[in-house]
Amino acid sequence: MSTYLAIGIALDRFIRSELPLRSRTICTRRNAIIYTIVNFVIFSILWSLWLCPTIIKDPITGKCIYNQSPTFYFYLTQVQVPVRFVIVLIIPIIIMITANIRMLDNMRQSHRRVAHQTEMNTTLTAVTPTSMNKPITRRMTSLDRMLFYMMVANIGTFIITQIPFHIYTLVRNYYAALDPFTHSLVRAMLLIWSSIYFGIAFYLYCFAAPIFRQKFITITRKIIGCLRHRPAREL
Repeated sequence: MSTYLAIGIALDRFIRSELPLRSRTICTRRNAIIYTIVNFVIFSILWSLWLCPTIIKDPITGKCIYNQSPTFYFYLTQVQVPVRFVIVLIIPIIIMITANIRMLDNMRQSHRRVAHQTEMNTTLTAVTPTSMNKPITRRMTSLDRMLFYMMVANIGTFIITQIPFHIYTLVRNYYAALDPFTHSLVRAMLLIWSSIYFGIAFYLYCFAAPIFRQKFITITRKIIGCLRHRPAREL
């Protein structure tokens, strides 16, 4: 669910660059809440099978035993792991890369139109174009470069942190080469590594867009203000 919330942010930025006029009716708080609820319901249903009564716990080893039903065992061992690999890793990578590349291309096209219009205006007013075009071109190029670096950092962090865990889980499902203790240790370490993205992705988005930075600063100030006034009220 955290992965698809990150996808929602990428799609929000893509829609705002692809459909600037219609984005006011599409990218709203109401749609964001609906999108979050839909993701919550879908992933709750997909993972609710682990609450099946046929799964029991071994009192000696403490491990879950879910081979009571052949059909249920086949789904958990042969179907869910590849499905998780596709849904949680492959699809998010494709969507995030495509959306960010398209957004960057849209911004470059918009900047070219602005530069072209500026050049036409300066020509009509008999002003040398070199005096006005160079600062604008430099500023736009710097902005594009910053967005490109943020895009690479965000997607690169996601790929580096998510691929090891999902590939290991998929391979382990078919080739049990490690003993149970080593497997548990490796899985725990890779799971911790995969969780790093969800800790720093928020700050990557804050650095990449002014609206995220402004919102983060505003919320932080409100929280600090509430904490400062709370002791005074209690006294």
